[in-house]
Amino acid sequence: MDRFKNSSDSVSDPARSLATIDATSSTPLDSAPKAIFVGTGGDVAVRAIDDATAVILRNVPAGTILPIRAAQVDPAHTTARDIVGLY
Repeated sequence: MDRFKNSSDSVSDPARSLATIDATSSTPLDSAPKAIFVGTGGDVAVRAIDDATAVILRNVPAGTILPIRAAQVDPAHTTARDIVGLY
């Protein structure tokens, strides 16, 4: 039972859905997550929804949640794996 199912959902609310982000694909994400979870640490090159280019976040530890509205993960510069979008 979800006591909050009739509540509005904002970007700062907990995720209601999860989806694997393929860090080997250069395809833009279908929709921007509220945040991304990094399962296996490394570099994450991510383009945020309001940016034209990706920025590399270096040495992101495993288990980190990045509060980034990502539009795309750049596979050429991403070494982290097991990335999950929190929607």
